[in-house]
Amino acid sequence: MMTSYGLEFKVLDAEEIIRLSGYDRSVAECHIANCGCIIVDAMYEQPIDNEYDLEEIYKLIDEQ
Repeated sequence: MMTSYGLEFKVLDAEEIIRLSGYDRSVAECHIANCGCIIVDAMYEQPIDNEYDLEEIYKLIDEQ
């Protein structure tokens, strides 16, 4: 998926949290609490922690 300004991201199932640790796991837990899934950057597969990116991504997820 992609934001309107070109940020590519992937949506992972909450079960994928087992492969994360530390800060990435904390960010993923917030994603799960907010939208029920983990949102990662498509290139690096790290959870996205930019609140402005997440605001748009959450809207995109809600539209589906």
